[in-house]
Parts: sequence; structure tokens; C-alpha cells
Amino acid sequence: MRMNNFITGVGIFLSLLAAVSFPSCTVVALDGSEDMPDSVAVNITLNWPSDVTPADKPDTMCLAFSRIINTVHYVWQSDPSGTIFPEDSQSAGDDVSGGNSETGGEGGEGNGDTPENTSRDNVLPNGEYYMMVFNDISDTYMIESVDEFRDNPAVSMREIYAVVNELSEDEIPSGVADFNPAFGYLEASDPLFIDVKKQRIYPTVSPDIAFDIKRLTQKLTFRLSIRLQGNVTIENDLVTAEISGVPRRVQLMSAQVSDSTYRALFDMHKISQSGNVHVYQGEVNVLGLFPSGANSDIVGAGILQITIPALSPAADGTGTNKRLFHAGINLRETILGAALMHRLTDGTGYRIARSSALLQVNSVLEINEDQILPSGDSQGVEIWFDSEDNDIDIEV
Repeated sequence: MRMNNFITGVGIFLSLLAAVSFPSCTVVALDGSEDMPDSVAVNITLNWPSDVTPADKPDTMCLAFSRIINTVHYVWQSDPSGTIFPEDSQSAGDDVSGGNSETGGEGGEGNGDTPENTSRDNVLPNGEYYMMVFNDISDTYMIESVDEFRDNPAVSMREIYAVVNELSEDEIPSGVADFNPAFGYLEASDPLFIDVKKQRIYPTVSPDIAFDIKRLTQKLTFRLSIRLQGNVTIENDLVTAEISGVPRRVQLMSAQVSDSTYRALFDMHKISQSGNVHVYQGEVNVLGLFPSGANSDIVGAGILQITIPALSPAADGTGTNKRLFHAGINLRETILGAALMHRLTDGTGYRIARSSALLQVNSVLEINEDQILPSGDSQGVEIWFDSEDNDIDIEV
């Protein structure tokens, strides 16, 4: 009988010990927060760099939110000031409702509870969030995996990429010679902007969320000089250019790029003239620019190639002779000197190190009138390749 009483007493003690040592899955607030709202109406502000003109600002921005504990994702759209668009005014296919999950978020752990699965315009459920603002989709690039992130909390914010559109063969300007066939052509990208932060959303904390917008694209300016000898002009004062060694994809959350096997096409316009030397300049937005492996390379990354439509009067005065000149220069030293890219310490990729740079070609391209005269060359093409080891004038 004593043994039975002992066993019964031990059982009761262990039951009490278990009740103390292993709390219930039901979370009871002890700080009075059970009387507070379970969501907050937030105020979004987008702070733009002073050098970003209104014309450069996208019409629509995307805001992505990932709650760390009890994962739930939201994707909203706003204007450049941060005013959230009502849900019923979102673009087709851009449902802004959040997802839900019983797993952790961007590095957090869930507790098994099922969180809220919708948001109301600018209202977020309480919690700590990773937040990201970036451009909405445009004509020149797409945002990859944003729909999957919105609909599936198991999809990390790190899986959202901006991807620049490739040019089809029909979109490549006529007359452009392909001397770098291993590199695909990309559209000249619109400026891309980003900010990422971590912030707690709670009724007793300020509801203001301020994003400090940063450039994710590099605005590169290229400048070169052309000496025109004799009665030579350049058609429409326009030169078609391409630069190789630019990435196509960027991971938005980390601003990381890893590829460099594409080319960006852009136009160069005449900006000044001194005697018979004409200066041309063009700008292009890219996700970064990588140099060639050696100064002697004439294909690969870091090669600037231009197509020049040169004109001269026909000898009989009844028309005009035209010839396309294709020039290329290896900009390895200029690219390295500009310190455009920063290599990540873990070696997994690169980020842009500066938002803009001027890359100037030191060599002068020279075109003589007699080079444009009709000849047996039906294509009317001349080719010039140069390395920056040369600082002398180069004649086509």
C-alpha cells in the first residue's frame, strides 16, 4: 500500500513538473498587449537621391514585406513618393494579398500558428519584417519570382531578381556587325532602384517606414573622338555603340551579380567639335561592367565597339557615297581604373561599387574622304581594333 501511495505521489509530482517545464503552445501575452491592435497602418516614405530627376523615377514601385516569425509575405505597389495604391487599382495580375506559412521567414522560425493571410492597403500585422522596395516591371526588364514570393511564404525574398530583356535578332539595328558572337544583346536598361531594411511593426512603435533609395544600375558615359579628313560627315551625327561584359540578372535583396556575358547597345551623339575632331558621347544603364582578361583581347568582356556611318559627296556631284566603319577598343585599363565593381568577400559574386562613371577613349579614330569612295568591297566595311596600350591616333 505504501508503495502504491509512493508511486501515486511521484506521478502527481511529475505531472506538476511537466506543467511548469513545458509551456503550452498557446501564447498568452503578459505585457497587456492582448488589448492592443494586432495590425498597424504604416506610412511609407521614399527618399530619393538628389541627382535622380523626376523623369528618371519610375511611375510605380513595388514593396515586398516578409515577416520573420509566423511567416507571411506581402507585395504592394506605390507611386514614387510611397503612396500605396489601393488593392482594386493594382495592375492586372498583381494581387497584393499576402501568403501564410507555418515555417520561418528570412532566417526566422515559426511557432505553428497560422498568421493572417491578407493585408488592407497600407496595414501590416504586428511583427518584425524584412522589407524591400524596387522598381515595378518595365519595358526593358522583368522582376523574376515576385509573384511566387507573394503567393508562397516558402519562397525567400532572396529569390527575387531583376532580369534585363534580351534583344531579338530583329531588334538589332541594321549595319551592326557582330564581332563578339558569344555575348548576347541586351536592351539598354531603365534605371533600377532599390532599398532593403529590417524593421519592427508594432502598435507602440512609430508606424513610419522610410526607404533611402539607391541606384542598382550603373549609369556609364562613354566618350570618344573622331577626326574627319576631307569632305566627310557622319550621318545624322549618330554613332551606334555596344559595350560587352555586362550582367543580365541581379539579386535584388543583396544587389549581387555573377554573370558578365552580355552586351548593351546604345547611341552616341555628337557633343562638341574642335577643328576637324568631333567628340561623341553616349550613356547606358547597366547592372555592372567587367573588363577583359587581357589588354590584347579583341573579343570578350570590356570591348567597346562602334558603327560609324560615314558620308562623302559623289565625285560627279549627283549623290553621296556611304561606308560603314566598325571600330573596337579594349577598355580593360579604363574599366579597372574606374573601380566599377566590388568583389564579395565570399567570392560568390559582385556588386556595383559606384553608381556612375565616365569612360573616355584616349585614341582618336580617323576617317579620310578617299576611304569612302566606291570600291570592290560591296559591304563597305572597314574594321579597327585597338588596345589602350596605344595612345597614338589610329587610322581606319
